[in-house]
Amino acid sequence: MILEAEGKLQAAKKEAQAQVALSEASAQAIKNVSEAITDKELPTMFLLGDRYINTLEKMTASPNSKFVVYPADLQTAIRGLLGGVKEK
Repeated sequence: MILEAEGKLQAAKKEAQAQVALSEASAQAIKNVSEAITDKELPTMFLLGDRYINTLEKMTASPNSKFVVYPADLQTAIRGLLGGVKEK
């Protein structure tokens, strides 16, 4: 039981390290895109929209999914993916 608990602790530590690395990589990606494009809102909206779409794909692929929740600002996220196209 002790070995199992230690294994779970190590797995939790590795998961936490992976989450930190992922957040740092996301921050660096936003910084890189922001530097490439002077408009600071556009890169963030692009990355956010991309994540929304990827998450929705994963949710709908699950055999256990009974419904899909769309974000309230889906249109804004899609505009971000399209390069910040403004509504008329």
